[in-house]
Amino acid sequence: MSGYTLDTHADPAFCRAMGEICLPTLYIPDNEWESLNSRGLPQTKARRTKAIKNRTMTWARDHKHAHATDYRHIRTSPQVRVIVIAHMRSARYDLDNLTAAAKPVIDALRATGYLADDNCRIITAYDLRPGQPCTRPGWHGIEIHIQPLGQEHQ
Repeated sequence: MSGYTLDTHADPAFCRAMGEICLPTLYIPDNEWESLNSRGLPQTKARRTKAIKNRTMTWARDHKHAHATDYRHIRTSPQVRVIVIAHMRSARYDLDNLTAAAKPVIDALRATGYLADDNCRIITAYDLRPGQPCTRPGWHGIEIHIQPLGQEHQ
């Protein structure tokens, strides 16, 4: 994998050439966004998590039907690396806070059949990466890259 660095995820064409499946950016509105810093009642967190998961399931089903070859390539891989790229409203944010929004996205990818499972035997690497600031006012963007791994990566 020569030429492959942490910064290359800004170039989806390069990622595709390296064997990654690059899903289109998923946009989540402010009122549904969940962060590890989010405060409020447990019901509010549950509502936001469910909204993110439902939004992702619709988005994933639409992509799966349009790109069946990508879907089969991911589904038949014994292990995958999932790269979550955050396109936030501001260039300054704590990347680890993305975990609260990324988890329901990964769960939805499993529920829609993109991933055989979301356990550590299937997802052997999980990366959170900063992206460009989101240009949609009132929204956050999450871009998912899935890299199927062969036996040599185990």
